[in-house]
Parts: sequence; structure tokens; C-alpha cells
Amino acid sequence: MSSPGFTGTGAAATLRALNPMNKLVIPALICAVAPFAHAADTREQLAETLLEVSGTRRVSEEAMNNMTAMIMRQIGDTAKMPATMRPKMQRAIERITALMREEMGWEKLRPEMVRIYAATYTAEEMQAAITFYNSPAGKSFAAKTPAVSLKSTEIGMKRGVTLGPRIQRIMQEEMTKPDAPEAPASAPETPAPVALPR
Repeated sequence: MSSPGFTGTGAAATLRALNPMNKLVIPALICAVAPFAHAADTREQLAETLLEVSGTRRVSEEAMNNMTAMIMRQIGDTAKMPATMRPKMQRAIERITALMREEMGWEKLRPEMVRIYAATYTAEEMQAAITFYNSPAGKSFAAKTPAVSLKSTEIGMKRGVTLGPRIQRIMQEEMTKPDAPEAPASAPETPAPVALPR
């Protein structure tokens, strides 16, 4: 047996009674949520603009090219390889380069960078930065940033080359040292005798 309050007639009456409330609640919810959604969209749009005017895309592309060139140098000069190995190595280099550009290219990084900027900076901060980068000083700063980034990378690589042998020497020294003898376990202390009252 169905409950009288949930018969067809009762359900229709209940819906009719709720309709006026829905007309008030639903618009109120939309109005409450809309500013947050709009703010998020605004921050993402500002992040897109900031990434462009600050030269971040150019820096990323330069870093990608430098990284690819470094890997190619580490792989070696194909001219010094046996003739039978050169085509194979060339194909490997082409595949590696394509993979790196696909996975680490700007189009792959851009959405993640937008999310990071939008989550880290406020709209006011990004707008102020955009204003600076659109100024003559800001444009000059952005234009010089890729060269500064390249030189910074070169410094880091030189430091790495210098530190590499030293790090390897420290590791070798520590690995070849004889194990230190373990200290003998100390005997447990004997508790002092307790004087009994006479």
C-alpha cells in the first residue's frame, strides 16, 4: 500500500508547493557561484596574458632547444661511429628529439603553467605585472630574459662539470673506508642498595 502523501495527486501537489521555492533558491545558488567561476576565468585569462608578455614562452622554448642540444652532445658525434651504426643513431636522435618536443614543448606546458599562475597570483598581482611588462622597461626586461636564462643554465652546467669529479671522489672515499668498529655495549648500571630503617 502506498503512502497517501506520495500518491500521484499528492506528489503533484508537493511539486507545485516547491516550485515557488525553486524559483528563489536556484537563482540564489547561481548568483552565489557565478562570481567564483568568473574570478577563476579572469585569473586564467590574466595568467595567459602574463605568460605571453613576460616572455615565459620564449624562455621555455629556448630551454627546450638547449636541453635537446645538450642531450645530442652527450650522445656523441655520429660521424665518429661506424658507417653501419650512423643511420640507426640518426633515427634514434630524431625520435628522441620528437619525443622531447612533444612532451616538453610549450603547448604541453602552457595549460599547467596557466593553472600554476592562476592558483599562485591574485588577479591584482598579475594585472600589475602585465602593466609592467607592457611598459618600455618591462618589454626590455622580457626581451633580455631568454639570454639571461641561457647564461644561468650555462653557469649551472659548468658548476656541474666541476662538481662531478669531486662528488665521485667523495663517494669513492667513503665507500672504500673500512667499517668503524662497533662500540662495546655498556654494562647495565647496578642500582645502589637501599638503606633499610633500623
